Amino acid sequence: MLRSYTHTRRVPVGGLAIDPLTEAEVVARVLDALDRGRGGWIVTPNVDILRQVSRDAALRAQLGAADLVVADGAPLVWAARLAGRALPARVPART
Repeated sequence: MLRSYTHTRRVPVGGLAIDPLTEAEVVARVLDALDRGRGGWIVTPNVDILRQVSRDAALRAQLGAADLVVADGAPLVWAARLAGRALPARVPART
């Protein structure tokens, strides 16, 4: 699983803890997990999802259980910075 590779402390933003990783670090962790035959679950919350998380404890718990939680929005990066705990960058979801 991806989380077993994570040696970072998650940054709390709007009720959800987010992994302080760059896009390149996420890609490296995914490729490493694939090489090891492991899977994982990545969530990419944005401001709208954080708004939902603030009102729904079950959703908050579900998303918090993901192997990686990375910010899919610059406002999350800004909010973390304002709170004194920086996220390195947004990691946009790709389709």
